[in-house]
Amino acid sequence: MEDNGRGFDTTDKQKFDGIGLKNIRSRVEFLKGTVDFDSSPGKGTLVAIHIPVTH
Repeated sequence: MEDNGRGFDTTDKQKFDGIGLKNIRSRVEFLKGTVDFDSSPGKGTLVAIHIPVTH
């Protein structure tokens, strides 16, 4: 998921303390997946979620 909003500094650990980001991380980790954030102030944010598929 990607937007062109205000973005945020990914080195600022306080930005990852919000309920929304914690909720995303916990749900993805429950599914044995990973979540990556790429963001820059003034340039938007990219959230990449990877969840393994089992057969």
